[in-house]
Amino acid sequence: LRGGVVLVNVFSLLIIVFSLVLQDTVKKLSQNKMSGGAMTFSMGSIFFAFLVFLTLSVSNFSFSLKTLGFSVLFAALYCVALVFGMLAILSGPLSITCLVTSLSLIIPTFYGLFVLKEPAGFSLYVGILLLCLSLVLINVEEKGEKKKLTFKWAVFAALSFLGNGG
Repeated sequence: LRGGVVLVNVFSLLIIVFSLVLQDTVKKLSQNKMSGGAMTFSMGSIFFAFLVFLTLSVSNFSFSLKTLGFSVLFAALYCVALVFGMLAILSGPLSITCLVTSLSLIIPTFYGLFVLKEPAGFSLYVGILLLCLSLVLINVEEKGEKKKLTFKWAVFAALSFLGNGG
């Protein structure tokens, strides 16, 4: 039974990673082809996420009124992450935008460490070190390559970072 649970978790993580990569790729490919811009793309993403939710929960859906506030907050932050992530991709490099958005998961990590007083282990320190290293390596410019980082991009990326981390 334990091996089956691990296999399901691994399969679920692979689907999530594939979906996130596909979402970022579609964002970049559709930047000049959409009539409604970032909002249309975000609404489409939310619609497909809702379809997946309905498909997975149709048989055993339960709802607690207590979680409504968290659900609304999550939905708002998810919308912020999608809209400003799309705007950041449209106004700057895809690679750095995706990295910044992915690095936002440091927010719940620090929340756990400082607010919930969870213990920090060796792997956490190694992970933070590798995170810093990735920031350095992504900013190394290769011959002939220019990364266009503007103030507008930085604002959009920061809002995407906060929405995704929240």
